[in-house]
Amino acid sequence: MLIAKTLSELKAMVNLGHVPQNVLDDVIGYADESNEIFEETIGGYIYILERFEDLGQVEGVDFEFSAVHHRYPNLLDKPITVDSCSVMPGGEPFFIVVLLISNNTGGNIFYIPQKLWTANLVKSLC
Repeated sequence: MLIAKTLSELKAMVNLGHVPQNVLDDVIGYADESNEIFEETIGGYIYILERFEDLGQVEGVDFEFSAVHHRYPNLLDKPITVDSCSVMPGGEPFFIVVLLISNNTGGNIFYIPQKLWTANLVKSLC
């Protein structure tokens, strides 16, 4: 999984070919300054998932699940409740963008490529 903490880090990932341009185009809509830390401006970081196992890092709050498993569920476990989830406009490669709000500023944003879409992820959209 790739993690961008600033817009300049994300731009570098695009320039190196690790992240598609359409992800950067989407982020530019809510991040102005190259060196501003995303955590301070949007409440979290930008995560670009690359492998199936990365879905385990996208967690939702479920107290019943937590009481049994002593942790919150993730997208490998079951559908989770998310604050915002949509298919990113702009064409291929297609991404689902998941926002998990965790503070007054916002939260982490996960970009999940189509090759990793699972039934749990799609059910989280509904």
